[in-house]
Amino acid sequence: MDISLYKDAMCEAKTMDNDFLFYGKIIAVNEQPSLTFDLVSKSNEPLMILAYGARIKLAVRINKQSVFFGGRVYLSDDNLCRVTDIIVYQDFERRSFFRVKANANCHVKKETEEEDAQVELTADLIELSLGGIKFRSNAQFDVFEIIELYQLKLSETIPAFTLTCRILEVIEIQYDVFLYRCEFQNLDMRTSNQLSQCIFELQRAAIQRKKSRK
Repeated sequence: MDISLYKDAMCEAKTMDNDFLFYGKIIAVNEQPSLTFDLVSKSNEPLMILAYGARIKLAVRINKQSVFFGGRVYLSDDNLCRVTDIIVYQDFERRSFFRVKANANCHVKKETEEEDAQVELTADLIELSLGGIKFRSNAQFDVFEIIELYQLKLSETIPAFTLTCRILEVIEIQYDVFLYRCEFQNLDMRTSNQLSQCIFELQRAAIQRKKSRK
């Protein structure tokens, strides 16, 4: 890993439960005694002060892609946050890094008993992560069934998504209305990066809404 690439990169810090902490900039990178990032605020606002030893997650933007790290807080005040013992998240950990509430509509396709026939259904998106999606629908699917979500528009700047998913959980939340938890299938890097961008946008919008209510 060429650690010099991460100096001056922008990042987002989150708790291990995916709660937003702050947007930052990496001003120093060191490898000894362990990989360490020094972070300052991306804006002029003071940083949130974190407990010594707290585990946090970092999403670092570099070359228009996101790289995901985990580490421990060594030093924290309102000007600087030093994160040590940094590790790079592997693909499985990366997919579950982000999770955000979402409100969007899309269509769903599933295979029927007739060959090459498909029934088009609608779904209401509830939650989104890089690993999968939660949605509500009056359509009935089975656990482990492969479905396709399409015409899923999450951003004004990114084309609508078409995503292949596998049903992991089905809960009937009211009569003929079901909550589905799905995992993405065969998600390529381009789509993953676009989803990351959409999640960033949704999180920023949620933060602005919270600020405006104060």
